[in-house]
Amino acid sequence: MRWKNCEEITTDKKIVLKEKQTKITFINPSRKKIIKVKIDNCVTITGKKCDWLLVIITIGIFVELKGTDIKTGIEQLKNSILFLANDYNLQRIIAYIVYTSIPFSSTKLQYYCKVFKKGTNFLLKPVKTNTEINIDNI
Repeated sequence: MRWKNCEEITTDKKIVLKEKQTKITFINPSRKKIIKVKIDNCVTITGKKCDWLLVIITIGIFVELKGTDIKTGIEQLKNSILFLANDYNLQRIIAYIVYTSIPFSSTKLQYYCKVFKKGTNFLLKPVKTNTEINIDNI
């Protein structure tokens, strides 16, 4: 089931996702068609959910704009991926958790990334707020 009422199709060169003091920008130099899905406060999911999903053909980019509560953000991403991946026929999934600061060691963050990969078979990329990602390089 697709969530048409939560989708926006864009070919913008810059896609900015922002919440409070946390922001990530996706650069789209080739102006690819991207389905931008607002998950939080729009898509009905049982349990916790992340903020956004960007769909580029069969690639899904799940984004959680978290601030400092990384552990909760990881659960939100995991739950959203498990719920929505089939709805958009995603063959490749990348999850970004955007943080303002990490309240624990980088070793613990690496551990969370490994646990996420083991539990979902998908890549978790923690990035600091204001990061820019070139979609052509994904």
